[in-house]
Amino acid sequence: MWDLPRLWRMSPADALVWAGTAATSMLVSTEAGLLAGVILSLLSLAGRTQRPRATLLARIGNSAFYEDATEFEGLVPEPGVRVFRFGGPLYYANKDFFLRSLYSLTGLDAGCVAARRKERGSEWEVGEGGPAQGKDLAPVSSRAALAPAAAGFHTVVIDCAPLLFLDAAGVTTLQDLRRDYGALGISLLLACCSPTVRDALSRGGFLGEGPGDVAEEEQLFLSVHDAVQTARARHRELEATDAHL
Repeated sequence: MWDLPRLWRMSPADALVWAGTAATSMLVSTEAGLLAGVILSLLSLAGRTQRPRATLLARIGNSAFYEDATEFEGLVPEPGVRVFRFGGPLYYANKDFFLRSLYSLTGLDAGCVAARRKERGSEWEVGEGGPAQGKDLAPVSSRAALAPAAAGFHTVVIDCAPLLFLDAAGVTTLQDLRRDYGALGISLLLACCSPTVRDALSRGGFLGEGPGDVAEEEQLFLSVHDAVQTARARHRELEATDAHL
């Protein structure tokens, strides 16, 4: 009982589970207390995974390491690249929170903008932070470069290191996100995927060899830094190609 204040300071959720279990054991029975503890633990776990911490990462000086830009001073944002970290699994219960967090932090609702562009056909818009409109008359390569310029970035890298697992809804969310970003000329890359996550992506159809599929080596990277450097190199190549058109 005396450990409860210390436990509350460390984790209010764990303290509530402990208190609920102890109270049920004393008021009802030991068996009921154990059952209450299991149920409360499962509810606590579900609550934590539904709204995990989401943040944008920035580079630590000239190193190959990236950390939370709001937690550390002096970090250097990568020009044209947004590095997003989602501190939990991606599954059916938190997929909407995942998208809301990503769109809020990057300042661009890719799903909404891509849908509007598809509906209007000849016009496109980009987010509240940088509104822009234009006629859909340019060549594909030049047209694709317009949206990233207005949005402020050309690539989104997702740090999947905290991503413990993906279910079918999570894989579909990433597929839809890649499609919406692609419609705006923005690339989606994944870094630090565990074998479990890679397997889920492969089985879910995110990777493959068919027409329109993206090969694993073009989409998945061992580190965030590798993904960022590849993104910047690809963008330079695209700019050089457009300059010769």
